Amino acid sequence: MELLNRLAYLEPTLVWGLVSRGIGLVFFISLASLSFQVLPHAGARGITPVRESLAAISEHFPTWKRFVYFPTLLWFNRSDAFLRALPWIGMLAALAIMIGGPQAPYMFAICYLVYLSLDRPMVLVYPWDCLLFEAAFWGMFLPATELLPSVLATQAPLPAVAWVFRLLVFRVMFGFGKHKFVGTTPLDKGFLKSFFINQPLPTPLGWLAAKLPLPVQKLSLAIMFLVEIPLPCLVFWPGPYCALAAVATLLLMVNIWLTGNFGYFNIAMIALTVTWFDSETALALNLHDFFSKDGPQAIHVLVFFHCLFALISLPLNTFCAQVWMLWPLWRRVRPAFLTWPVTWIRALHPLRWVHAYGVFPPQTPPPVKILPLIEATWDGEHWETLAHFYSPTHETTVPRFCAPHQNRFDQAVVYEGLGLNEASIMRNMLGRFDPYGYGGIPGPLMLLRRIVEGDVPGNGLYNRELERRLGPPQATRARTYMFEASEISEMRQAGRWWRRTLVGPHFPPVRRGEGFWDHPLPPPELWHFDDVVWIRRSHLGSLLERAARGADPHELVLHAAGDLTRQEVDEFWNDFVPGISQRDRSSWTRIRQVVDELRARYGREKLYRFERLTGRYALLLFARLEPLILDAGLKPIFGKGRATLDVKTSYHLRLLCQQILAEGRETYDSVVREPERAVSHAEQLSIAAGHYFQAVFRYEAFVYQSQKARLLAAYAQHQGRPVPDAKERERLARIEGIARRVFGPIEIIDFLKEQFKSDEDRLDNPEDWPHFRLLASGQVLRVPPPASVKEAET
Repeated sequence: MELLNRLAYLEPTLVWGLVSRGIGLVFFISLASLSFQVLPHAGARGITPVRESLAAISEHFPTWKRFVYFPTLLWFNRSDAFLRALPWIGMLAALAIMIGGPQAPYMFAICYLVYLSLDRPMVLVYPWDCLLFEAAFWGMFLPATELLPSVLATQAPLPAVAWVFRLLVFRVMFGFGKHKFVGTTPLDKGFLKSFFINQPLPTPLGWLAAKLPLPVQKLSLAIMFLVEIPLPCLVFWPGPYCALAAVATLLLMVNIWLTGNFGYFNIAMIALTVTWFDSETALALNLHDFFSKDGPQAIHVLVFFHCLFALISLPLNTFCAQVWMLWPLWRRVRPAFLTWPVTWIRALHPLRWVHAYGVFPPQTPPPVKILPLIEATWDGEHWETLAHFYSPTHETTVPRFCAPHQNRFDQAVVYEGLGLNEASIMRNMLGRFDPYGYGGIPGPLMLLRRIVEGDVPGNGLYNRELERRLGPPQATRARTYMFEASEISEMRQAGRWWRRTLVGPHFPPVRRGEGFWDHPLPPPELWHFDDVVWIRRSHLGSLLERAARGADPHELVLHAAGDLTRQEVDEFWNDFVPGISQRDRSSWTRIRQVVDELRARYGREKLYRFERLTGRYALLLFARLEPLILDAGLKPIFGKGRATLDVKTSYHLRLLCQQILAEGRETYDSVVREPERAVSHAEQLSIAAGHYFQAVFRYEAFVYQSQKARLLAAYAQHQGRPVPDAKERERLARIEGIARRVFGPIEIIDFLKEQFKSDEDRLDNPEDWPHFRLLASGQVLRVPPPASVKEAET
C-alpha cells in the first residue's frame, strides 16, 4: 500500500512531462508507420487516390462545406510530394515534443493538423487512431516542458484538462469492457481461447496462448473483466486505489502487446495511464468555481462540452463511433430541438475530438480467421497466391510481431473477409463519417484491377516477387479462406502453423480490359439509402428542399447533374422504365438473365447513367414523401402510433420511392402531385421490388453482399447456445422489432441471405461457409452444416 500511495502522488510536473513526451513518442511512431504507406494507399497512383476523392468532394460540396465537413491541408496542395511530406512534418513536431521546451503545445497543434489532414486519405478510424486524435487535441492545452535531459513539465495542467486525460483512459477501458462483457453468458468463458486466433494479427505468443489450458484462459478472462469494468471506475477516487487500477491497466497493455499486433495502441494507453498517478492535480478540481469569471472560462466550457458529448457516446462502440450521429432516427425526434447535442456532435465530429469506444462483441468467436486471399494467374490455368507480410497467407506463414508499426492493409484484411467494409449495406450502422464508401468501386477491387494492369503502387501492400519475375498477370481474383491454428506438434515437425481451407468466393476474376471502373466514387444520388444527412448537405440538398415544397421533379432532375442530358431522361422514361415495369419484380430468381439482357442492349455506361437518373428521381420523391413518415415522431418505432405513411424506416421509404418509380411515369407523377397516394403503394411494398433497380444496376455488388450475409450468419450464429424461454423470447422480439424500425439494413440483410443461391448467380467458386457449435466447456468447434442448410444448398 505504501508503494501505491507513493505512485498515486507522484510529482505532477514529472507525470505531465512524461505524459507529454509519451504522446509525442506515439505520434512519432504512428506517423513513421504512415510515412511509407500513404502513397501506395492514396497517392496519384495509389489504390484510392486522394486527389480524385477531393475532386469529387469539390463537385458535390461546392461551397465552404467541403472545408468544414472534410478538413485537411490537402485542399491547399494535393500533390504526392505534399502528401509524402505531411507525415514527416508531423514526425518533426513529435520529435520537438519529446525534446521539450516552450514550443510543445504548438507542436501538438501541428501533429493534430497533420493527423486531421491524413484522416481523409488513410481512414484513421481504429480505436487507437481515435485515441490519438483526442490526445493531440487536448495536448494543445498541456503546459510546456523542460528541455531534455530533464523530463519534467514546467507546471501541472489545469485540473479540468488533467481530468479530460484521466477520463479518456477510463472511457477506452470501460468502453472496451462493457462492449465485451455486457451480454456474456457462462458459456462464453472460452472467449480468449478463440480470440487469440481470431484477432486481426496474432503474434507468435498469441498463437501459443491459444494453446493454454482452458482453466488458464478462464482465469485470464476473469482478470480482464476486473481490469476493464470495475477497476477503471476507481479513476473517480484519486489516490492509492486509482494507482492500483493504473498498474493493472499497464500490465494488461503489456500482455495485449505481447499477444496481438494492435499498432501503437498499447504505447498510447501506457502513456496516458500515467495521468492516473497525479492525484494532486485531480483533487484540485473545484466544480463549485468551474465557471467562475475569474477562471479560464473558455477552456472550462470546452471541457464541459467534451465531457457531455463523451458521456452521450459512452453507451456506443467503436464500430458506430463515426456514424451514429448521422442515423436517420434523429429526424424523427419531436420536438426537434431535443436533438441539439446530436446536432453539435455531428457538426464538430470532423475535428475528431470525441469518440465512442468499445470493440469485440461479447459472444465467443470461432477460433479461426476468415481471410480473402488475392490470387493471380499468368497462364489462365494455374493460380498463385500473393502473400501478405503479416496476415496469414499459407499454412507455413509464421505469425510475426509488427506493433507498434501498423500495417493498415493487413489489419483490414480480417474485416474485408467478413464483408465489413465501406461497401457493406450495413456501412451506415457501423462505418465511417464519409458518404463515398457505398455505391462505388471498393478499394480492394480497385487493387485487383491495378495488379492486372501492372500499375500497383510501391512494394508495401503485399509480396510482389512473382510480378517482378513474370510481369503483370492475365487475371486476378480474391477467394475466401479459413485459417485454423495447427497443433504445436505439427508446427514443430512440418513448419505448418495453420490449416487452410477454401470456404467461398470473394471477388470473381478480373481480367485486363474488363470491368466497370470509370466511376469509382459515387455521386450523392447513389450514396447509401440511409445517408440522408450527407445527401442534404451536398449540392442536391437545395433540390430536395424545392421538391419537398412541390417543385416539378422533371424540372429539377438535371440541375447540377453533370453531363446527364434531356435525351437520356426521355430514353429513361420512354424505353428503360417501361421495360422494367413489364418484368416480375417480386422475385430475383432470374435476375442474372435480366442483367445480361440489359447490358447487351444498353451497355454498362448507359446503365450507369440510368442508375443516376433512378437515384435522382427517387430522391426527389423521397423529399416529397418524407414529412408523411416523420409526422408521428418516434411513436411508431415503439408501437405507440402510426405515421401517415407507415413504412418502417427512411431506408424503406427509399425502397418505396424506387418501387413507385418502377411502375412508370404516370404513377410516379400522380404520387408527386398527391403524396397521400403513396399510402396505398406502401401496402404493397416489398424488398425485392424496392431494390430491383439496384439488383439490376449493381448485380455483382449485391451478389457479394448476399454471400457475406450468409457467411456472417454462419460465423456468428453458433449451434449449442441455449434456447431462450418464452419470456426471454418476448423481450428479444420486442427489442428486435424496435431495431428493425430504426435500422432498415437489418431487414435487407435478412432478405439478401436468401438471394443469389442458384448456379447462374455463381460468379466464382461455390460457397462452403463453415458452421460452428459452442460446447458446454466454452470452446467453439467447427461442425458440419445443419441439415436445413444442406437441403437448401442442394
